[in-house]
Parts: sequence; structure tokens; C-alpha cells
Amino acid sequence: MKRVLLTTLKIAIAAGLLYLIFLKVPFGRVWDVMRHIRRLNLLYAFLLSLSVYALFVWRWYILLNAQGIKISYFRAFLFVACSFFLNNVLPASVGMDVVRSAYAGGKRHFSEAFATTITDRIAGLTGLLTLGVLPIFTFQRKIMLLPAIYLGGLLIIFVFVILMFNLNLPKLKRWILSVKFFGIGKFIQKLYNALMLYKGKKKILLYTFLISLLLQFTLIYENYVLTIGMGFHIPLIYFFLYIPLTGTVSMIPISINGLGLREAAYIFLFSSAGLAKSGALSLSLMFFGIGVFTSLIGGPMLPFVKSIESRRIEQ
Repeated sequence: MKRVLLTTLKIAIAAGLLYLIFLKVPFGRVWDVMRHIRRLNLLYAFLLSLSVYALFVWRWYILLNAQGIKISYFRAFLFVACSFFLNNVLPASVGMDVVRSAYAGGKRHFSEAFATTITDRIAGLTGLLTLGVLPIFTFQRKIMLLPAIYLGGLLIIFVFVILMFNLNLPKLKRWILSVKFFGIGKFIQKLYNALMLYKGKKKILLYTFLISLLLQFTLIYENYVLTIGMGFHIPLIYFFLYIPLTGTVSMIPISINGLGLREAAYIFLFSSAGLAKSGALSLSLMFFGIGVFTSLIGGPMLPFVKSIESRRIEQ
């Protein structure tokens, strides 16, 4: 019942935000921009979205195998495709990270698989923030604030990881993990357990970090290709600045799949770079739509995966 109420609230927030956005930016103008996008660019964006899937699976596959959870890349792809499908199409379903962890680890190794998935998320966030820092080297004052913020986020992650790997003070550790404010202690405990699995596996962590950089660059370039396809010309540097922030904003868990939040972020940020509000909103909706469309490949695979892996989950 609680989950149903929470999902209903998220849907209401997403609908309310989109309603307010379309009051400011008429849907007719947005549709006019979207329907004139060049088909070749749309195809490129779809292929880039598939590449994101492939890289996402590759990173998770490496982390799983490093922990002795031996599954093939193809099977890992099936699990990720099904979890993305459930996450995008069935808003009240179990979270995608839980689904792919359950398929990969079964009951016997679920905790290890889930910890691996958390590490996968940390690697993704680190890659996202790192690309956001790059524009700082252009030394343009008007765009220095966001890279500085991303750099601060990276430093926090770096200090946290170093602290977790070297936390030999029992009292300090117990104090950190006992913090109950907003469940911070439990959250840090999960991160701690996940990171401890990879203590001493620096090469694996470095490898997954490099994959994360490539994945985030692909997402940035996908947005750039869509923008060009809609007839707008915005310098690529702004995509390095803004896409990490829009991605972070869309992760705030108060809306279904970030709907409304992501669109507001796109409009606020890209309009400051000279993109019309209708263009910024069109870009956000097209990017989201391609992601949902790509995730549909998990639908036909779901019954097959369930029948093959039902025994594994029970083990």
C-alpha cells in the first residue's frame, strides 16, 4: 500500500511539473520542433543509446566477474535490458538495481550482486562528474561555476572512498554507521560493504571508471546529435557542462523517471546557452523518449529470462 501511494505521488508530481512547463512552453511549438528532426540524426541517437546499454552492461559484467559471479556478457545484457524495461514501463515495479541483482546473484549471492551494483552506480556517478569538470580547463569565467561544483563532488567521493578503505578506527566507524538522520548510516553502510568487496582491486575500479567516462561521453554526444538534428547549433562544451547536471537532477526520487525535473533542468540550463525553450524541452523529451524506446527491447526478453533464471533466483 505504501509503495502504491508513493508511486501515485510521484506520478502526480511529474504530471504537475509537466503541466506547469507546458503552460510556459506551448506543446504545439515543441511538437513542431520534434517532428522536423532529421531522421538520420534520430537513427544516430538511437544507435548511441544502444551503445550506452552495451557500455553499461560491460561495466557491470566486469564488476560481477571480479567478485566470482560468473555470468556471460549476453546474460548480463538480458538482465540489464529486462531491468530497464521494468523501470521505464512499470513505474510501480521493483527498482531496476534490485531486479538485475536478483537475476545475477540469486538468493544465495544476492547481497554480493547488489553490492556490486552499488559500486557500478558509484563508478557511473564518478564518470559523470569527471566529464563535467573538463570545461574548467577552457578558463572561461562565465562557465567556471558548474565545473567547480562537479570538482567538489569528485573530491567528496575521493575522500569518502579513501576513508572507507582506510577506516581502522572502530569508534569513528561505529559513529558514522550509527547516524540515523535520513537513513544516512544505513546508506553509508551499504556503500561501505560494496566498496570493501573491491579493496585491493584498483585495476578493476580504474577500468570501470574509464568505461564510465566513455559511457557518459556517449550520452553527451547523443544529446548533441539530437540538437543538431533539430536544426540548433550549440557549442559542444555546453553539453559537457549541462548534461551531468540534468542527469543528477533527474535522479532526485520525487518524480517518475525524473519526468518534469529533467525537462525543467534542460530548459533552465540550455536556454542560458542560447537554445530556445521549445528546443530545450524538445531535446529533453526526445532524449527521454529514445531511452524508453531502447528499453523496450527488454520486454520480449522478460518471459524468456524469467523462465531461464527462476531456478537461479531460488538457489
